[in-house]
Formats: sequence, structure tokens, C-alpha cells
Amino acid sequence: MFPEDEDVLIESLVEGEAAEQYGLQAGDIILEVDGETMPDIAAFREVLGSKFTGDTITITVQHDDETLMVNVVLGSR
Repeated sequence: MFPEDEDVLIESLVEGEAAEQYGLQAGDIILEVDGETMPDIAAFREVLGSKFTGDTITITVQHDDETLMVNVVLGSR
């Protein structure tokens, strides 16, 4: 696991937005996007910056004691 200060943590979600609809929750830690390890928020932003609206990405998150893989279709920013 990553050091606490480097986790890509989902701090909050907007009710009804896509992330919530895919089952992601506040407190989940994003471990990977499309198989790439996310050591920090800069890496996460870089990967998302290379994607487009409508792309499907696979996000691996730590949710409580479980590791979950979620396929997410990106909406507009």
C-alpha cells in the first residue's frame, strides 16, 4: 500500500454524479487506472488528462477491506 500522504483518496462525491453511480464512495483509495499504479494525485491527473469524454477506464480501488475493479465511462469535465 502507498504511504498515507500519497494516497489518491476520493474525499467526496457529488450526489447522483457518475462516480457515485459506479459504486465509488468517499474514503475509497484509487490504486490503479487501466492497470497503471497511481502513486499520487499527479499520476492520476496525468492519466485522466490523456483520456476523452466517453472513454471507458478501469479503476482499481481499495474499499474498506476489499479491492474492487470498476469500469467507468468518463463524462465531461
